[in-house]
Amino acid sequence: MPTRFVAVAMVALLAAGVALVPSRGQDRSESRDRTHRDTFARNSDPAWMKGDSNVAFTEKGHDIDTGHARHAGTSERIAIESNPAPGATSAEYVHYYYRTPIAPLSDDLTASVYVKSVRAGVQLKARVVLPKEKDPRNPDSPLTVLVPGDTYADVQKWKQLTAGDVKKGLTAQRPALVARLGREVDTTGAYIDHLVLNVFTGAGVSEVWVDDLAIGPVADDPRGGAGKGSAGLAANAKRKPPAVSFSGGDILIDMHDDKGGRPFFMRAVRHTGVPLGVLEQARFNTVWFPADVADDVYEQAVRAKFFLVPQLPLPEADWDPAKPNQTDPALMEKDAELLARHFQRFATSDAVLMWDLGSGRTTNQVRRVAKLADAVRRLDPRRPRAVDLWDGYSAYSSYVDAIGGHRWPLFTSLELSGYRDWLTQRRALTAPGKLNWTNIQTHLPEWYQNNVFGKPNCERFDQPVGPHPEQIRLLTYMAVASGYRGLVYWSDQFLSDACHGQPRLLEIALLNMELELLEPLLLAAQEAATWRPTSDPNVQAAIVTAGKDTIILPMWTGVYTQFVPDQMAVPVLSVVVPRLPDGATAWRVSAAGVEEIKDLKKVSE
Repeated sequence: MPTRFVAVAMVALLAAGVALVPSRGQDRSESRDRTHRDTFARNSDPAWMKGDSNVAFTEKGHDIDTGHARHAGTSERIAIESNPAPGATSAEYVHYYYRTPIAPLSDDLTASVYVKSVRAGVQLKARVVLPKEKDPRNPDSPLTVLVPGDTYADVQKWKQLTAGDVKKGLTAQRPALVARLGREVDTTGAYIDHLVLNVFTGAGVSEVWVDDLAIGPVADDPRGGAGKGSAGLAANAKRKPPAVSFSGGDILIDMHDDKGGRPFFMRAVRHTGVPLGVLEQARFNTVWFPADVADDVYEQAVRAKFFLVPQLPLPEADWDPAKPNQTDPALMEKDAELLARHFQRFATSDAVLMWDLGSGRTTNQVRRVAKLADAVRRLDPRRPRAVDLWDGYSAYSSYVDAIGGHRWPLFTSLELSGYRDWLTQRRALTAPGKLNWTNIQTHLPEWYQNNVFGKPNCERFDQPVGPHPEQIRLLTYMAVASGYRGLVYWSDQFLSDACHGQPRLLEIALLNMELELLEPLLLAAQEAATWRPTSDPNVQAAIVTAGKDTIILPMWTGVYTQFVPDQMAVPVLSVVVPRLPDGATAWRVSAAGVEEIKDLKKVSE
């Protein structure tokens, strides 16, 4: 018997209360005063890296801890058991390193971290890099010096340890450096690149909690992946990044734990200028980059732990495998060199999620894309190759792993119900075993801007001109209900304040939070949703079956919603959900959390 659920009211998800500005609780980011802060949030990995030591020890634990925190709910815990030789002195050490942005030595420089320990003796140090001097033990790296700071004394209490006056500390070590090198030392341009904790507190178990790190002012960091220029760090200082693979239509992320590869739902945004810190706070997990992205922007995204989808250049040679002798060898060599240069530039970070082979590809480009896909597969057989198509779905399915398609329905004659059907049709054209993703419209089409306003540049608009946040919400959930396992918000330039885009950005931040909550269910769904009418003719409900669970997504599909959305709220809404077992419990999922719907009425037919 089908079961009817009647909700007493539809939930209106508003953007109030979400602030996309730097705040005290943000994780591993830099505020406007150029101070780098870290609150060691619960959704992050441990940031301190095990380094060098001169005493035997065993790491007993290293994690983000919810049991001890200064005031943000979590801290980072390091526990070791050491077995020093008899007669050990304070010169014994077990170092853990925290990589910071470059912090040039100046009179304004401060560096500190809060520490709590079961034993006294934990000491903070600053590693200073002398870029004008080479390390005699490793001539390829600059000379580094550890400058000691405060030592922890108040057991079982949170205390702030500071690096003190690092310039003065470096000057105090100058005679020793001169004796070591046999000449005067050039300290020009010296900077801090790591904070160091000596967690050795004597024989036995030492347990240390770390919270609220701050260092600044910091400069733009030109360095690449972790570990560069890090002479003296242990070989295992570079943390192994997640491994990305593709299987059965899913991107799999292996965090190197005992859980193996886990399916990944891509919530991406095209990068066109909005600061990466803002995108991070909006809870995107992936950034889509053009081929000409600046190195410093790309490296900043790597440090922020985004997954990245870089675009690769399409070969100029129109390669035909049936006629290999008719292809210009010089042009093929040029294509190969260009691909290798772009590939190596992006691959070194190991943060790549997929390789983008282009947008809006058509049937007459199949041979060139196939050539590019084949070359990428030889260079990287593990990560999926993605392409956004306008047509030729069956032809492209032989060469790529992830197929996207997009259409801009807003401000056109295409009703949102028609857009839903278009998404379903395009997914049906894709061969089995492929990942489907789509772009979500967040901007005005250029032709619309020119025709209506005569202004192609959004920064010149004096008033908000759209799209509405509610329209972006509808496009997002229509794509999710149609079985797409990756979303790319197309133009984040229009999400900037200059384009009156803050309401849309806040809406996307809420959507990302909701999708995080729904992600396990969405990834468990094997088929696209079935659509059911509701008690209101303007609302249809998408029913998604995810194993033993069922997701109900009511959506406003009234006419002309692609131009201006209606109020999108009704006091009472009922929908018939077929094949729902007796005793099922209903939950309301929103950015505010998950709550049981206790006032739900259930009527059997």
